[in-house]
Amino acid sequence: MTRRIETDEVTVIGDIEELAALGDVVVVPEEGSDEAKLPKHAVMQEDGSVILPLRFPVALKYTSHAGGSPKEELYEQLHMKRLTGADMRAVSSAADGKRAVVAIARSCGIREGIMAVLYDKMDGADALAAGEVLGFFLNSGRATGR
Repeated sequence: MTRRIETDEVTVIGDIEELAALGDVVVVPEEGSDEAKLPKHAVMQEDGSVILPLRFPVALKYTSHAGGSPKEELYEQLHMKRLTGADMRAVSSAADGKRAVVAIARSCGIREGIMAVLYDKMDGADALAAGEVLGFFLNSGRATGR
């Protein structure tokens, strides 16, 4: 896939995979595309999902209710997908203060309990960016060709 890429010094046209290997690059969406409505650092995937790199990664250490050895996970990005009707029903039935957490959890396929802790530890800018991705999903759909 060929895209326009901007680095700090120069704009380059070329294959995105080859250019990404060069280092710190930013994909510049085509003007007027749906991607332009995503946060600048979010990356649309071919399947319609979005990879949202966290600007401030979060490390979580937790155990299950059943006990066992602690798990440690580093969240450096969120892989978000469009919400289904079942996801929307879960969000709408959640308490007012938990709806954002439930929506992001369902979109990422992360258990709500884990997401509640992750969300509380996320930088505010990362939490807002996740909300922007959800807004993108809810305000857009795939073109039908009509």
